[in-house]
Amino acid sequence: MLNWLKDKWEFVAAGIAVVAVFLLGRKGKSAADRKVELKEKEIDVVNKANEKELAATKAAADKHVKEIINIHADAERKLKQAEEDRDNLVRELVDDPNAIDKKIKELGIKEI
Repeated sequence: MLNWLKDKWEFVAAGIAVVAVFLLGRKGKSAADRKVELKEKEIDVVNKANEKELAATKAAADKHVKEIINIHADAERKLKQAEEDRDNLVRELVDDPNAIDKKIKELGIKEI
């Protein structure tokens, strides 16, 4: 067998090289698989963070819209109240010129 190895040393060396390359390639594949797995986990974490941020932004936007609606409703209510107060004041003062003069003095208006 030793003679055969001496005669065929090139084939033996090539075989050892092939086995070494195969083993190194398997290690590289394992590392590449691990890298892909880590990248997928990173993508999942980023997607979850984006979903949380989007949910928080949507909640803040909904809250803001509700606040704006409430402000508009409050302003409309105050406007209606002011119109009612104005109409009541006009009804009170329409027939009595002395009452008009008195109200003008109460409001601090000196000239008309």
